[in-house]
Amino acid sequence: MSSTRCSAGVSQTASFVTVDASLADSALTLGMLHEDIRHALYFDGFFVLQNASPSSTLSALQTQTTAFFQSTLEMKNEINIENSPHFRGYDSRNDQLWFATEGVAPAQFEDEDDSINEPDYRWLLGPNQWPRRNRGFKRAIDTFMETMDGVAHRVVSKFMTAAIGATESLFDNVYSQPTPHAQLTVLHVANASNKPVFQKNKLGLVSFVLGLNEVTTVSVLSSDGRLVDVELSPGSMLVVCEEAMQQLSKSLVKSASYSFHQASSTNLAVFTQCLSLDFQYRNFTFPKRLLRKRGDCSIYDDEMESPEEFFQAFGKSVFMEYMNIYPSVTEKWYPHLLSGAAAAGTENELPHKIMHLLKLQKSVDDSILLHSISSTAPITLHQLTYRVMENSRLTLNLHSVQQILTIWPEAYIVEPSVVNSRELTLTIPRACESLIQSLPKRQALFDEKCVAYAKVHGDCSNIPLHPVVDTTKCSASPAHPSTPKKRTPPRITKQPSPYGRSPMSVLSSASSRLNSLSLISPAKKLALGSPARKPLSSLATTPTKKSGTFLERIRAKEQAAKLAAAANPLDTPEAKYERYLESKLLAIAPIVAGLRQGTGGDRRPTTMALSQVLGKIRDSLKLALSPRESEDCLRMLAQRVPELCELRTVSGVTGVCILGGLSVGEIRSRLIETAA
Repeated sequence: MSSTRCSAGVSQTASFVTVDASLADSALTLGMLHEDIRHALYFDGFFVLQNASPSSTLSALQTQTTAFFQSTLEMKNEINIENSPHFRGYDSRNDQLWFATEGVAPAQFEDEDDSINEPDYRWLLGPNQWPRRNRGFKRAIDTFMETMDGVAHRVVSKFMTAAIGATESLFDNVYSQPTPHAQLTVLHVANASNKPVFQKNKLGLVSFVLGLNEVTTVSVLSSDGRLVDVELSPGSMLVVCEEAMQQLSKSLVKSASYSFHQASSTNLAVFTQCLSLDFQYRNFTFPKRLLRKRGDCSIYDDEMESPEEFFQAFGKSVFMEYMNIYPSVTEKWYPHLLSGAAAAGTENELPHKIMHLLKLQKSVDDSILLHSISSTAPITLHQLTYRVMENSRLTLNLHSVQQILTIWPEAYIVEPSVVNSRELTLTIPRACESLIQSLPKRQALFDEKCVAYAKVHGDCSNIPLHPVVDTTKCSASPAHPSTPKKRTPPRITKQPSPYGRSPMSVLSSASSRLNSLSLISPAKKLALGSPARKPLSSLATTPTKKSGTFLERIRAKEQAAKLAAAANPLDTPEAKYERYLESKLLAIAPIVAGLRQGTGGDRRPTTMALSQVLGKIRDSLKLALSPRESEDCLRMLAQRVPELCELRTVSGVTGVCILGGLSVGEIRSRLIETAA
């Protein structure tokens, strides 16, 4: 695999794949090209492509756009984006140009009360704006977009599909039927902020970033969270998979985001191959055979929405995003849509985040109902996550629950579990009617609260988190989870027997006294003298009276247990529990090591949530560990073999970083050495 080393923006060194397009010219090197692209798609979500950029058309684009950005503000505002109902032209806020595939605008509406002949989102299609006194500008843009359209088709339909083992026509209908659509953004980032703002285009399938100067630096946030600074030299371009590509491939192909935050005077061109605005996910099928043959990469991403959610009312959701990004264009051209959305308040007009919480809350209620049928104990958050995933393919986490509680604080009761105070349980507040009767009323009430919340807070992209019980600071939790809690035995009052004490109880009492004598030194035994043995009959008939109160006798037993533990430290409950955990490490280590990405010498560090790793451990039928035992084993494994994994806690959230340095055999050898 060919790779380039670059310094990342977070003081680390990261690698990315650089592909030479000339490798496709020979059948002998074509396989190398596919192998490099395959690795980039499966693990990074981006790669650098060399010897594929159109040099002649790129030069003309650079000349025309540089002259435009150096012109007066009056000339720039001739094609101001506010003059276009199709969101095209010059954006003065960000100093950039927006263009798209030339098309025919939908039929005009006469007034606010008349309906539009076509869906609202089709207003993203239409003509571009051009400067009146510069015909060369339009020619340069049109030629560059036409050339890049051919490059994009070659990269997506030839290189990328072949790399993952699919047919060339896999994505053709996604972005070419019924109306092909592509976008071009030209940015002037001379006065940009040094703080990166990473971009993703929901309408895009794949984006191509090209520098118009000699050397251009672009920051890329890869799929595994690595921040990489990519230097684009002349003749190279950055190929970035957008989120729609990851959704269509069911996370087989990863996505990335990019940012332009360099303080140097730089012009950048971003060409995006977009999905059709009329795309319907139900008409697309991704081959299952491509998913089955990939066993060394994470196919499903718990942090993502399901494809059904992402592509639901796709054209409408993209159009709403443009309306939110450019409110001045929306107020000028679509005031009737703003008033209609505020008046209707239905689910289709609600922001995407609110729509997601509506579906999630309904699935949570249904899952709690199903759990209550088979168990009287409250459902834990961990159990609820699995039930929600099974019922609706939605991903539930604590943040989602907190956002629901922000909108409706009385929706659920969140409290530590009685069995394990480090786990949270969710219950629905008790109502007059049964749970199954109250669910429709709860859903209707939550709908009303969501509509009211959206009217006040707008797009609701950042809903605050409602505070819940912090289980890490719960007083019921032990200071160390591996130390069992001592319990005071209850006092049992027995009725006196008319026959005195039983022989077995007397024998037990005598045995305890002999054990206590065994703790006395031999010299002291000689001084005290050996006690005279009495016949068993006399022991049975002569009752003895215990000295001291009940509390004093308990303390005496505890002191005796401490002395016994000091004499033999291997018999303490803590030592027995530690030996039990040690016996499970050899079985747990391969499970944790199997979660790493990559194979052989190309294993790469993988970061997962603690709950996900514990779920993988508990899913093993051979282990049958409790949640507490699973976490204690994982923490012990991180202490014994730090080269394999380590636990990190950031802002109260614990994650597991699984490193790729050791093989399974080396890990087992290390565990055997530490045990010895």
